[in-house]
Amino acid sequence: MDTDALQTSKHILQECEAFAHLRHIIFKEAFPDDMNNITDKMLSDFIIQSNFKWFPFDDEPEEPGYEVMVKT
Repeated sequence: MDTDALQTSKHILQECEAFAHLRHIIFKEAFPDDMNNITDKMLSDFIIQSNFKWFPFDDEPEEPGYEVMVKT
């Protein structure tokens, strides 16, 4: 397993060995090539069941160099 891999959505949803079994159960493929076959329900189920920290919490520091742009 590549523990140094950048945790991008592509990595989590298509490549990460740690989530291969869960993807196989939900997406019917451990390493899906075509995300067009993934339904909204499948994606929602994966997000819920993965227990992956998808969204940062207010008490966490932001990554250096990362700025949120807000349109006013």
